[in-house]
Amino acid sequence: MKLAALNGLYAINILAASQVATHIASLDIDARLAAPEIDAAPIEDTARVTLKGKVRRNYSFATKYCSFHRPDLYPIYDRAVRDVLNTLLRQGEAFDAFGRGERWHADYAIWNRSITKFRRHYGLEDFSLRDIDKYLWTVGRVRRSSKAS
Repeated sequence: MKLAALNGLYAINILAASQVATHIASLDIDARLAAPEIDAAPIEDTARVTLKGKVRRNYSFATKYCSFHRPDLYPIYDRAVRDVLNTLLRQGEAFDAFGRGERWHADYAIWNRSITKFRRHYGLEDFSLRDIDKYLWTVGRVRRSSKAS
């Protein structure tokens, strides 16, 4: 049910939805997300699923799933948001610095750190992670559609 809701909200197009739902149910993810502090393990566990003998990593979906449960702790990783943050960094906005090999899509702890630093850098602590995500996603979509026209 949650997978269908997320697909409707985000048009995530998860392949083999029933297999992915069974995988998620086996993780006891709801209990793990009830913890008071963020933990990247539920992201990775949710993201990695074996379909037809191949391991897939549905990273963006996993961040959306965990954020759906705990929007106060889990920022969503999305290409549109990533592109906006990359643009800001290229323009000299130093809200975060990266060590060798640190990548947002490879390590959720790095993504969370960057969103936290972005929030602090721009004085957005009064806004929820969900509010910030919606804003950045909207900016990213507007930018993408203006480039396409």
